[in-house]
Amino acid sequence: LDDQTNSLNGSVLVTPTSMAAQSIRPPSHPTTADHRPDHPAESRANLLEIIHHIYLWYYDQSIVPPGTESTEAKVYFRTLNRSLDADDRSVFAELYLPDVQFLVELKRSDYHIPEIDLQVRDSVYKIRRVDRVASPPAPLTDYRITTLTRDELKKWFSTKSHGAPPLHEFLNNRLRDSLLFHQFDEHWDKDTVHIFYVSPLSPVSNDIWVLHENTNQLLQFSADMDVSNPETWAKTPMRPRLHPLEPALFLNPHRDRGEQPEFSKDFIGRALFNCVVLGNRIEILPDDVETYHEQNSP
Repeated sequence: LDDQTNSLNGSVLVTPTSMAAQSIRPPSHPTTADHRPDHPAESRANLLEIIHHIYLWYYDQSIVPPGTESTEAKVYFRTLNRSLDADDRSVFAELYLPDVQFLVELKRSDYHIPEIDLQVRDSVYKIRRVDRVASPPAPLTDYRITTLTRDELKKWFSTKSHGAPPLHEFLNNRLRDSLLFHQFDEHWDKDTVHIFYVSPLSPVSNDIWVLHENTNQLLQFSADMDVSNPETWAKTPMRPRLHPLEPALFLNPHRDRGEQPEFSKDFIGRALFNCVVLGNRIEILPDDVETYHEQNSP
């Protein structure tokens, strides 16, 4: 395994491995919000979904050596102050998982986009960023504590191990249209079947990851709103970021925003598993490409 810690700002991707050779910029030290905390454990399912998503995308067995696991997992939670527009009622928070030293930034969006008349409102907190840190940015006394048992976590994870349900028809069609629009230019082979694997949708993440088998690329669709809501994609474009899976590339956790990220072998393996084993398959036939261009040509 690579001794690298991977973090993608503004997205949900981190691939933590061992603690060796880590160089992580510590997060800022936000203060606890004054309003009443809305703990994810108010909905036990929401908290378990957060932990499960972290397990799928970020967790590595080397983090907790065999024989050192406890029977309980403590979760520390606090809300954060953020400077927002007057009509923005979004709430930010963070979770700290001391057993694996994960700091999880969360957001529950609640604002309106007047230009497209779209209300962005999350019913639960969504993951914005995950980092591996040696200690939380505030004293543990500033956090509310919830305790989960290992048996509870294992039972929840077992219910999620059978793969993703079929994509909503509207989202499936929008994904196909976006793939056709962004992928099939003069450099692509239009005379072969193209295979895409779509990662399972998570109720606590607003990212969709797609593996293009033919070109060995990862495509990332991101939003600040519920990606499973058809209204989201009915009013906003689906524009993917392309990540070629070149060998021996590593993500620089200190990269500037907008730079093309590069992924470690550990993350690539995790993404392949989530997309191919747990996700949905989309096939685009040569006739689909021809029909799309006929229907959308000027």
